[in-house]
This record gives sequence, C-alpha cells and structure tokens, in this order.
Amino acid sequence: MAAASQSREALRLELAAEVLRDFGELRFRACGGSMLPAIFSGDVLLVRREPIGMIRRGHIVLSSRAGRFYAHRVVRIENRAGAVRLVTRGDALTTEDPAVSGNELLGRVTGLARGRTQVEVSATPSLESRLFGWALRHSDFLSASLMRWHLLRTRRTERAE
Repeated sequence: MAAASQSREALRLELAAEVLRDFGELRFRACGGSMLPAIFSGDVLLVRREPIGMIRRGHIVLSSRAGRFYAHRVVRIENRAGAVRLVTRGDALTTEDPAVSGNELLGRVTGLARGRTQVEVSATPSLESRLFGWALRHSDFLSASLMRWHLLRTRRTERAE
C-alpha cells in the first residue's frame, strides 16, 4: 500500500511540475511548518515559472528533489564555473538544503492565499518576521504551538462559514 501511495504522490508532483513548465503558473497547497511564519500548512501558494538567473536572495522558490516539492527561501546564490545554484532553507529550519540546480527549480512563489485572504510574499521579510523565524528555528515547543494555534484557528473559521 505504501508503494502505491508513493507512486500516486510522484505522479501528482510530476503532473504539477509539467503544468508549471507548460503554462507558467501553478497553485498548490503547502504542507508542513518549515516556512513558518511566512507560510503555514494549508496555505495555497501561487508559483510562477522563472529562470534561475532571475531569482534573487530572499525569494521563496519551489524546487523538486527526490519526489518531493520544497518551497524554501533563497539564502545564497552560488555561481561555479558558470553553473548557477541556489542554496535554500526553510525559515523555521536551522540547516540549509542542498543547492538547487536549474533543473530542480520549478519557479518562484509570488503570493499565497490563506483562507479568503491574499498575502503578498516578500523577498525581504520584516524584522519581526525574521526574529520570529529565528525563535521558531530554536524552539520545537514554539513551532508546535504555532502549528496547533493555526489548526484551531482554521477549524474555527471553517465552522463559522
């Protein structure tokens, strides 16, 4: 059963990547807490295809690696022998991801929808957001509490509608 589930997930991700390559835009639902406080699990991300040369430090990019999508912030851009690679990290994570190549880059996150609210995604998070991200990186309790709060708030909003 697990192999069938993994196969379906891989097919779903392959289809999403194909839509982004062919049409230049994709919306997908984020899961996980690696990008707290900028992106919550359940947010719908708007991703636009963008060449690696147009990506800047601070942008949130969507990449594909080992059958998974990652929407993480660019913390550094490497250019070795003419090959540009992006080093990314989730805002709530302490370690950087392996560098993203042009083949793994799917696009840049340009906005998100959180419930009925449209949120602009900034390449330069506010000081408060950066400080909160630092606190989340260093406190599993704070991260878990924020995820629980968001889940309760989302459920309460859904019931009210």
